[in-house]
Amino acid sequence: MARSFDSCALPLSTKLKLRDCGFDSTEDVKESSCSELATELGITSADALKILEIARTQDSHPVSPRHDAVRHVVLRGASGSLPSSSAAVTSETGVSAVDMLEREKGKKYIITLCERIDQMLGGGITIGEVSEICGVPGIGKTQIGIQLACDAQIPACLNGPEGKVVYIDTEGSFMPSRAAQIAHALVQVVNPQVQSHAERKGEPLPKPLTAEEILHNIFVFRINDFVEQLSCIEMLPSFLEQHHEVCLVIIDSVSFQFRHFEANFNERTRLLMRMSGQLNTLAHEKEVAVVVMNQVTTKFSREDSVLIPALGETWAHACTTRIMLEWHGTMRVARLLKSPSQPRNLAPYKIGSDGVRGFRPKARSKRRHNSFSGLN
Repeated sequence: MARSFDSCALPLSTKLKLRDCGFDSTEDVKESSCSELATELGITSADALKILEIARTQDSHPVSPRHDAVRHVVLRGASGSLPSSSAAVTSETGVSAVDMLEREKGKKYIITLCERIDQMLGGGITIGEVSEICGVPGIGKTQIGIQLACDAQIPACLNGPEGKVVYIDTEGSFMPSRAAQIAHALVQVVNPQVQSHAERKGEPLPKPLTAEEILHNIFVFRINDFVEQLSCIEMLPSFLEQHHEVCLVIIDSVSFQFRHFEANFNERTRLLMRMSGQLNTLAHEKEVAVVVMNQVTTKFSREDSVLIPALGETWAHACTTRIMLEWHGTMRVARLLKSPSQPRNLAPYKIGSDGVRGFRPKARSKRRHNSFSGLN
């Protein structure tokens, strides 16, 4: 049911602008895009997002004045008026250390199919945490993201999550044809192992996993600006309520749209911290792995320059685990920069037609004719 903006928790100046432009109720703006509303009212995209969130929420769900005010406080974070929403997240009761220890023992992982990387991470990408993968263009961030999106569907009988995936594509780098290629390669690895497991257990053979099924279980959201990115993350909890099988959320990349951010630095920092709080809450409460890809930037000093993850020191606290992908000559290497449980380490990997795999240097033959010994 449409509501008058006079009864909504909006600044008076905003209500006047809405009225002057002919917007009298929530019904009048709910079909507008964020950019259209911002242009027509002469306001920032963040303020337009706030109006649309209030309008669409209140238009579909009648709320009490108290809930209306609380919703307004949370949404004000988008316009930079308050710190991130994570500050508003509270718990009525604490959790005992014993419960936390039991939860830690029961951690589940999504493997990368690169054994060295999985060992470095203690088992793979941890479900229930935010992990960040950084690196220069062409190093394989998206390839690893697509690989994880397929690996998240490995059957439970092989200790896989057997879940579905949300892939938020902010750069237009998700290629369905490449995902199909990696999915076909995964099926060739998984199905024989599932069959072998069933035979050992004396169980009936399950339905074989198919590449089409893997692709069907990847929900791709194409994002075109930072406002859409914030809005997409805002709606993720409700989306996961409708899709309980989702075990992995990938953002590729988290930094791309924010590197084109037009507002001041302080506003960008507040929006990033708000997004950080939302992602960590999502990972913890919905028991999903959140993997964010990040670009790199150059940090200069008097003596040298070094590549570091983008978005600054504040964002560095957003993730539980941080991995930097690097070139060592012609070899790709994953470097563990941050982990609460694993030491810093390196793991080589390669990217081929079948996806991400471990890298093993070929042993050189001492004598040339040895390589043809099998034909003698």
